[in-house]
Amino acid sequence: MVRALVAGMTPPSHGGHWQGGTRNSRFRRRATSGQPASSSSPSKARLSQGILKSAFTCGAISSLGDILAQALVRNQSSTDDVAEESVQNVQSTDFVRTARMGAFGTLFYGPFQHIWYQLLDQVWPTKQFNHFLCKLLANQFALGPLTLVTSFTWNYTLLNKRSELAGKLQRDGFPTLQNGWKFWVPAASLNFLLIPLRFRVLFMSLCSMCWTGYLSNQANSA
Repeated sequence: MVRALVAGMTPPSHGGHWQGGTRNSRFRRRATSGQPASSSSPSKARLSQGILKSAFTCGAISSLGDILAQALVRNQSSTDDVAEESVQNVQSTDFVRTARMGAFGTLFYGPFQHIWYQLLDQVWPTKQFNHFLCKLLANQFALGPLTLVTSFTWNYTLLNKRSELAGKLQRDGFPTLQNGWKFWVPAASLNFLLIPLRFRVLFMSLCSMCWTGYLSNQANSA
């Protein structure tokens, strides 16, 4: 009789279905059915959305900065004693130039900034002075020169002046970089000390309205 009871509790080995075994196997299948993919998908989606947002924000602000820079040049040309031909060259907004700067911000500077600031906060995550100083130095001595070179290269490539790029960098590269340090060291200090990570690209892009105008004038000058 005991043997019969034990045999009745033993799950069938072939065609039968044991309810407890089925539940366990279903649980195991659910636990192992692509869980890593589901956990990584939200983070990838957030990264993609963040990059797109930074790209379009930076592109729009870069375009606006260039328009403002051209307006300032027109105003200065109208008040200075310059040749009539030079005044005529700046009487209207050069929207092709604005489009170049907007595309630079959208395709390169915005996405790169987003990834850059994420990386800096992973490497130096606190607001301690040594972490702040490392991020500030990395921003000025790595991001600054890279942005300068890519901006000049971008404009001179689209203007079909690649042969003049080396001379342009040699002549204007370091002076532009020095002026960039004067502007960006205070701006980056505020960015790293006071601005939350999710707003850093927006803050730096707003600061870029001033810098983009200057950089655009330098990149497009002879």
